[in-house]
Amino acid sequence: MLYLLFIFSFAKLTNAQIGVTACTNITGCSTLPNSVCDEFNTQKCVCSSVQKYQAKTDNSGCDYNCGALTSPTNGAVSTTGTLQTSVATYTCSAGFMLTGVSNRTCVLGSGWSGVAPTCVAGKVGDSCATVTNLCQNLINAPCTGGTCTCLLGYTQNSETECVEINECGSSPCKFGATCINEIAKYTCTCATGYNGTQCEINPNDCASDPCRNGGSCTDGLATFTCSCAAGFTGATCATNINECASTPCQNGGTCNDAVNGYTCSCVAGFTGIHCETNINECISAPCKNGASCFDAVNKYTCTCATGFTGTHCDTNIDDCASNPCRNGGNCADGIARYTCTCAAGYTGTNCDTNIDECASTPCKNGAACTDKVNGYTCTCVAGYTSTLCETEINECSSSPCKNGATCNDLVNLYTCGCAPGYTGPTCASDINECASTPCQHFGTCHDRVNGFNCTCVSGYNGHVCQNNIDECAAATCLNGGSCNDGINKFTCSCKPGYTGTTCETNINECATAICQNGGSCVDQVNSYICNCVSGYTGTHCETNINECTGHKCENGATCLDGIAKYTCECAPGYNGTLCQNNINECAGHTCQNGATCVDIVNGFTCTCVNGFTGVFCQSNINDCSPNPCQNGGACADLVYAYKCTCLNGYTGSTCATDINDCSPDPCVNGICTDKVFDYTCACSSGYSGKNCSTDVNECLSSPCRNGGTCTDIVNGYFCRCAAGYEGVTCQTDANECLSSLCRTGSTCVDRVNGYICQCAPGYTGQYCDQDINECLSHQCQNSATCVDKVNTYTCTCKAGYTGTLCEIDINDCSPNPCQNGGTCTDKVNGYTCACADGYTGTTCSPATLNNDCSGRPGVCSNILKAECDGLKCVCTSGYYQMGSVTCSKKDCGTIVPAIYGNVNHSEGTFYEAKAYFSCETGYARTGLASVSCRADQTWSGSTPICVIKDCGTLSKPLNGSVSFVPNTEYLSQAEFECDIGYSLSGNKTRTCTDTGRATGVWAGTSPTCVIKDCGLLTAPGNGTIDTQTGTKYQSVTLFYCNTGFDLIGVSSTKCGADGVWDSVKPRCQIKDCLSLAAPANGNINLPQGTTYSANVTYTCNIGYTLNGIASRICQSTGQWTNSPPTCEINTCSVLSNPSNGKVDLSNGTKYQSTAVYTCNSGFLLSGSASRTCQADKTWSSSEPICNRISCPTLTAPSNGAVDLSDGLLYEDIATFSCNTGYAMVGTSTRQCLATKLWSGESPTCQIKNCGSLTYPDNGLVLTVHGTEYLKIANYSCNQGYIISGVSTRTCLSSGIWSASPPTCVILDCGPVANITQGTLTYSPANSKQYGSTVFYDCNDGYEIKEVSSRVCEANGLWSGTQPSCAILSCDEPSDIPNGYSWLPSGNQVGDYAMYACNSGYGLVGDPSVICKPSGHWDSAPECRLDCGNPPSVANGLVTVPDGTLVGKNATYSCYNGYEVAGKDTIVCTTSGVWAESPRCNLIQIVYNTLCSVTAQCKTKGSTCRDDTNGQDRCLCALTRQFFDSSQDKCLSICEPLPNPTNGIVTNPSVLAESQKATYTCFVGYALNGPGTRYCLSTGQWDTTAPLCITGCPVPLAPSHGYVNASDGLAAGDIIRYSCDEGYALLGVQERICGWDSKWSGSVPSCVIECPLLDSIPNGYVDMSLGNWVGSKATYICTNNHALVGISTRTCESTGVWSGVVPTCVFAIFPDVILVFGTLFVVLVLVDIFVISVCLYYRYCKTKPKPLPVEPKKEVPDVFDDYEDPKELTFDTFKIGPSFQRSRATVPEQPNPVIKEKDTPFRTAVSTTKILLPVTNTSKAKGSDNVAHERNSVIKGRKSNDLNPNDLSNRVVAPMPSKVRLPPLHKMLTKVGKEFNTMSFDDSGHEKSVTEGRDGGYHTANSDDNHTHSFESSEDEFGDPNGISPSISGDVNPSPIEKRRNVLEAAADTFRGRAVIPPVMDSPHTEKERAAFKPETRRQLRGTVETYNPPNMFQ
Repeated sequence: MLYLLFIFSFAKLTNAQIGVTACTNITGCSTLPNSVCDEFNTQKCVCSSVQKYQAKTDNSGCDYNCGALTSPTNGAVSTTGTLQTSVATYTCSAGFMLTGVSNRTCVLGSGWSGVAPTCVAGKVGDSCATVTNLCQNLINAPCTGGTCTCLLGYTQNSETECVEINECGSSPCKFGATCINEIAKYTCTCATGYNGTQCEINPNDCASDPCRNGGSCTDGLATFTCSCAAGFTGATCATNINECASTPCQNGGTCNDAVNGYTCSCVAGFTGIHCETNINECISAPCKNGASCFDAVNKYTCTCATGFTGTHCDTNIDDCASNPCRNGGNCADGIARYTCTCAAGYTGTNCDTNIDECASTPCKNGAACTDKVNGYTCTCVAGYTSTLCETEINECSSSPCKNGATCNDLVNLYTCGCAPGYTGPTCASDINECASTPCQHFGTCHDRVNGFNCTCVSGYNGHVCQNNIDECAAATCLNGGSCNDGINKFTCSCKPGYTGTTCETNINECATAICQNGGSCVDQVNSYICNCVSGYTGTHCETNINECTGHKCENGATCLDGIAKYTCECAPGYNGTLCQNNINECAGHTCQNGATCVDIVNGFTCTCVNGFTGVFCQSNINDCSPNPCQNGGACADLVYAYKCTCLNGYTGSTCATDINDCSPDPCVNGICTDKVFDYTCACSSGYSGKNCSTDVNECLSSPCRNGGTCTDIVNGYFCRCAAGYEGVTCQTDANECLSSLCRTGSTCVDRVNGYICQCAPGYTGQYCDQDINECLSHQCQNSATCVDKVNTYTCTCKAGYTGTLCEIDINDCSPNPCQNGGTCTDKVNGYTCACADGYTGTTCSPATLNNDCSGRPGVCSNILKAECDGLKCVCTSGYYQMGSVTCSKKDCGTIVPAIYGNVNHSEGTFYEAKAYFSCETGYARTGLASVSCRADQTWSGSTPICVIKDCGTLSKPLNGSVSFVPNTEYLSQAEFECDIGYSLSGNKTRTCTDTGRATGVWAGTSPTCVIKDCGLLTAPGNGTIDTQTGTKYQSVTLFYCNTGFDLIGVSSTKCGADGVWDSVKPRCQIKDCLSLAAPANGNINLPQGTTYSANVTYTCNIGYTLNGIASRICQSTGQWTNSPPTCEINTCSVLSNPSNGKVDLSNGTKYQSTAVYTCNSGFLLSGSASRTCQADKTWSSSEPICNRISCPTLTAPSNGAVDLSDGLLYEDIATFSCNTGYAMVGTSTRQCLATKLWSGESPTCQIKNCGSLTYPDNGLVLTVHGTEYLKIANYSCNQGYIISGVSTRTCLSSGIWSASPPTCVILDCGPVANITQGTLTYSPANSKQYGSTVFYDCNDGYEIKEVSSRVCEANGLWSGTQPSCAILSCDEPSDIPNGYSWLPSGNQVGDYAMYACNSGYGLVGDPSVICKPSGHWDSAPECRLDCGNPPSVANGLVTVPDGTLVGKNATYSCYNGYEVAGKDTIVCTTSGVWAESPRCNLIQIVYNTLCSVTAQCKTKGSTCRDDTNGQDRCLCALTRQFFDSSQDKCLSICEPLPNPTNGIVTNPSVLAESQKATYTCFVGYALNGPGTRYCLSTGQWDTTAPLCITGCPVPLAPSHGYVNASDGLAAGDIIRYSCDEGYALLGVQERICGWDSKWSGSVPSCVIECPLLDSIPNGYVDMSLGNWVGSKATYICTNNHALVGISTRTCESTGVWSGVVPTCVFAIFPDVILVFGTLFVVLVLVDIFVISVCLYYRYCKTKPKPLPVEPKKEVPDVFDDYEDPKELTFDTFKIGPSFQRSRATVPEQPNPVIKEKDTPFRTAVSTTKILLPVTNTSKAKGSDNVAHERNSVIKGRKSNDLNPNDLSNRVVAPMPSKVRLPPLHKMLTKVGKEFNTMSFDDSGHEKSVTEGRDGGYHTANSDDNHTHSFESSEDEFGDPNGISPSISGDVNPSPIEKRRNVLEAAADTFRGRAVIPPVMDSPHTEKERAAFKPETRRQLRGTVETYNPPNMFQ
């Protein structure tokens, strides 16, 4: 870098530049190669332009410029440059070859080497072997065989052209033939009538007898004419006139051409001369059963009436074919309908609705009811079981709760109340108090029973290790450090700059700091500073101070920063220390031609005077480029101007104006168009010629035909036609058919002056008006009747035949009536079916179960799971019939899962289904994994059990332990702990899980105890560590420094018990080798400093070379490598003398020595005169040369060029040349002489001339621009002719015109397109040349549109536009009476008009009428009255053989099994309606009588079937049915039922529908399911078979009662008792079947029941003791009324009450009146007084406000001890199914009961019919204790009046409004004691106390202790501990007295309220406890309905 700077600086200091460096002589310019000193003008070193030198781009010397070379004429030169050593390469244009050298080199001082070559044009005969494109410019002389040779047929005309030989020059063609010259040959175009090579022969055109088919030939000139015989046409009469061309045959008919005529072959379905008539295939009335026939082409289609199908609608659609009846329903087919007879359990039109037996919601307790076919099943919600899910499962029965926990039974679950310390679903788990990790700070928790304790790690204490011990209490941190307490340790947080355990060490920051560039480090507290050497700055002395900041370099110079200095690098064009000087490049400029030099930065520009251009203004601007002269004018360039020489026909300064040759107008009868030096005339129609002066004769083409005479007119002609012809050219023969008399669709054939009628098929006669009778030769077969038609006939077939000729026997098997792949065998008017397997019957319908298969077992193959048992189709083993085609699997029922187990019935419970056993998660199965449902409806194995899984023990981890909580069974946990010093890696616990294996699996993996790890240490900077002993506890790590570094700090550290290293990491400090001195004449560079591995480099000053090693490295020892190098001066090589000069080396060759150059005499030094030895051991600049003197530049001649490529120096030669097309005048070369002048004079260039041209025949040639070089001659032809050959020729550089002269050939317009439905003719014949005419004619039925002829015009196109032939049109079709017409497609020839009749009319004739070629419509049809389709008849058919018009008949027939009622034939009347139609009545058939259809059979269920003897009879099915004559019905037969296991079934004697089978079980077993099954009409038994399971015997019904065992007789099932009407039940109403097969309790009895008594006015009846035999009813009066009569009545054995009804009368003192009745009258007056007083107090005093009436609540009055009455509803208590009840609200009494606290409720004895609540009521002021008249009474009904299974209709009967029932206050103790010794028999009479406890009051439900259910206030009963006064006198009363005491106590104390027995509080004996078992309470819940007071729950 320093070396380059030195060179740069030296160059700037020397400042040697061309045009800048001052000089006084040549030696002053020695440093600038090839430069000279301008001694006389500028005294500066310059480049001699005269000697072809120019300044280098950097002005450091002069380069020799050989100058630009001139391209040779017809060639080009390319150079690599123009300076010395550049190379020029010459090439020639295509068609020229190079003469001379192809390459020249620019030689210093002498110019371009050699002589410039020339490009010589190729000539005919030159060799082109190496220059392949040499012949390119030659005319008709390509390179052939290596030589430019003329083409075949051409001859050499000049050196550059071969012209075509004119073979026509000898006029070889004869008789006016035209000779056409071709290449190397000629052809003769003969005149008309001649032929031969030279047209010398006139041939006889009739010699070949060209006229065919008898035509006569007439020879003509080059043609002949044939006169054709009739029926033929064409030039040679070879064409038979095709009468089929007009396509006369309609509807696809084939036209058969004949001579002068044609015939039509119709496609099937059409007839008529032109096949215009569609044959009506419906005439034979092929469609049956009232179907409508629709005629089509050659066919017909039948639209069937509803219910029929088939091609002829002769098949009754089997509506049962699709088996619409679902679920075993039987389908009965009808006409367009069917009827389904459904199997039991289904309903609906298609039996697709399963009757929902679940609609009555029979299932209890939220169970899901699943509807079955004719039954249902209940899917119990979890926790319930039994058939109706009414039984709750007691989940506590298995004692699942562990460890003394209490089990609480819930629905489908239980809960365990765990003892303290236990948890889990079953209280099996000891609570792990350590589970919540209570020990903090890694303390170890030890679980205890209901507690824990903690073992703390070092550094912590406390109950849960919550206290961190403060180690800072005894620690001291130095230098202001703060102590941080840790875990069992402390650390000091030092202030910045200090370190150490207690912050005792000041950190030396210089140990790791690096001061760069020789800076020295000074340590500070927590920092350091670098003292930088001069020239650097920054924290680490890393920044070189930029002296360029604020530099003074000017003019965009670049400042280069150094060490404490800078230099300026100048932009080009500037110099100076600060680049302040702009170099003046104009000092040595070379601007020419008077241009002005303008100096710019780093260059100059030349401002040229007008007319010159170029960088140095050296070029004269060519004002002729681009050529301003237009229209081919020649441009001559001038100085800043030009001159144009115009071609003929143009004028103006730029030749832009075309001379108007149309002025004056030369055209006669035309319009003149100006052209260049010419004009053209566009002639008016009818004129021709150059000036349009000639009238065209249009008759020359003989346009008039058929002898017509042509008269020429201007631009046209007209024809006078011969007789019989017409048209513009007489081309049309007059058509006499336009007025012909041809009839019936015949064709008129035109003749000359006449016509003939060609008849349509079927007609004859002159005018074709006679119909031919085709029936005379008919071919109708099988006795068919022939009906004549036009040109045809039809055959009316007898029944059973069809076809055009009735030749086809109708195939009754098509379409195939045999369904389902059955094979049909056709018979006469019938068929039989051979059925495939799986099908049977007349039409092979799908087989059903019970079908006969005795003859063909394959009948059953399509019924899934069915087989043939030899007689009929039955279900396979394990399946039972379910419908007619369904075999359903038998059902084994669901399996009760094991405890902790599940049963998967995902495959169902039917035959072959598997039940899969699984255990709940955590339990393993012991037993079978699955069982299968067997054919006998039992499962194949027993239920397995589920055992809890055990995971086993786990091994303890190394250095740790494991414990199991509570054990190793499922969901237990294994807990892991580690020893001191180790930490747990992994989960602390693992749980015993169930992964599906046989035993439990511990989840996850066991953790490990990992020794504590202090972690990896990082190495100190520039150091390493040794951790071979690891990083775990007590491991030691060693520290090392890298080579060249010293360790500062500890050399090792140890891993402590707390997992922390015990020492601070040390650091590594680099070594320093100190500074070095620079060598003499050199420098030293220390960029990396002087520390270890730093590299120092040595450099020498400019001009010196380093001796020694240039770099040294600081080693790890602190010493530099090697010895310091030295700097030695450089030496340059010895220089040699230049050519024609010498060099002086007297100053030596060392660095900065100078060498001086001089030239010999006669040469001029070019370059620097001196050169200096430079620092790189090379000499400055380049070696100068000694050059020759030069001549001035020469100017090229006009239209030429001068070649100065040889140079401008002495003896150089300049060569002149002319441009292509110019010839040189003068010498072509000049030489530079010693006088610095050129020899001789410059030559001139003169343009070449090709001479004038001759006109072609029928054309002309124009050379309006002249005939000189490059001028163009334009050829044109006269009108109607076109040039053959080139249209232009160019004057070539050789002075010869290019190409050969063209000729003018007459135009040909070519053929015109043919026209559709027409012909065309050319005139002259086949001529399509200019002036020819084409004529157009149209075919018959068409007319010409547009022009009828066109002319070939001068533009080569036919005049006008192509005409067309348009089809003729007919007028609107004629109307017909009672009908109308329309045009479906138009009214052109060939179109049809369609006719139809008005409603009620029918068409006679063809409905379609054609538009004939004459443009007239054919004959129209007519309309007659039409009755339309005759009325259809149900179950019958109607046919219309002859149509439906007036007078036609319709015939009726009935289907088999039906008969016609009425006339079977009706007529279409004249009024257009049919006569009355008959009907088809069904023929009813009795059983076993011949039949046709099943509908005839009267017997229910019978069908019309084959009786196996080939006859169809009304019979029952062959199998599974039998005939019951008493019902006239076919009954379905069921299969006999098998006996159930442990039981028998009694099948009915006849296994027919509605018959009953009865099931009974053996002793000890009971039915599970229905006991009876009925045979259904489907042949299936209803429901499923019951099972005999362990159960109780059939219970006996009580006398006058019955028992309901609908729930079953199995263990756990309940039976319910009820009595007949008039009887009441005494005893239990429900009994449960126990597991010991015994019924609980005993049989109750039914006793006579009396009717309920009505209330009495002002009183009520107390019937709380019941209404059965022996019961007492007590009458009670209201306040202020007294009872008159007996107060009690007894229910007697006759069912009536004893005595008469008493009355209640008004009384002030009713109690006194009762005692003193005789004094009643005496006391009346007293009563009046008392009444007054009472009225005053009653109505005048303020009345107490009555308490509010509580709302009515419908809740039960009796509860179990364990039930909360507030949570119960009415549905909790259900009476037995034998009772029907009603509930009603009883009006409340005036004085409501005051609210008091409720007392507990107890269950009453089972014999009690009415139970009342126990209420603690106290008497309040102003209110009597009067209860509400409200209760519920059970009213029994006969069992046959209700459905035992229907519990939804139960209601409660209302209590009579006047009957008062007691509120049941507490009774006196004495009353309770009396009842302790009383009991009653079944009739209500007292019995001894020793009587059993199955009835009466003294039962297991009575209260035997002294805690009573009745309480009373002291006001009512006195002292509750005392004795009632009524019995105080007799402590041992008799039974009668006891009973009287009770009744009197009830009357006195309760004012008529009867007492009911108390209810026991708690049982004391086993019998008492048994009475309160859950079963007993459920019984009572179902049998008791209670009174509900309004305030009982307040």
